[in-house]
Amino acid sequence: MKRSVLLIDDHQVVLKGMLSIVRETLGQECTADTAGTAAAALRHLRERCYDICIFDVGLPDSDGVSLLRQIRNDYPEMRIIVHTIYEQAWYMRAFLEVDVEGILFKSSDIYEIKRALTTVAGGGRYYSHAARVLRNAIDFHPQPTGRESEVLRMLAAGATTDEISASLGISTNTTETHRRHLLEKFGARNVAELISKAVSEGFPLS
Repeated sequence: MKRSVLLIDDHQVVLKGMLSIVRETLGQECTADTAGTAAAALRHLRERCYDICIFDVGLPDSDGVSLLRQIRNDYPEMRIIVHTIYEQAWYMRAFLEVDVEGILFKSSDIYEIKRALTTVAGGGRYYSHAARVLRNAIDFHPQPTGRESEVLRMLAAGATTDEISASLGISTNTTETHRRHLLEKFGARNVAELISKAVSEGFPLS
């Protein structure tokens, strides 16, 4: 069966290597396109239907997790394999929340990538051994919303409630509500502990 695959990664060397692996695994007749930015990926998705997307969240022009959520929402039938360097708990929670079909870290060897491709193309799911270990170890507290994530990043940068409110165009009461929700979601007693827990879980604060 002829497959169509979209490879998203901002490193050309990785794209070339993955393209070779995809064709070796799924056959030379496989149709594969590559994208090095979020903009290019979205352009390809508008122009063609893909069976599988191999996705790296580290892109120069987008919050990769937000893009991943958008792609899942807009193209629910497409099967997604995340292939990333980010081996932190926060990213794992996001990948599981989006319900991707495959999770590979860039430490995965060629044989594991091929197994993931074969499994996902056949309708199954494939999480690498490292991904399974991380999944079993993390605490699944609720994820911060997009606006809560903005507030958290600004708190980590030392911004005050008034500064956050002015920057985001929201009231101080709303900012305080976001901060309270963040404390609850991370199980933190104060902002210092909140930031410490966010850092320990690999939450992107920059």
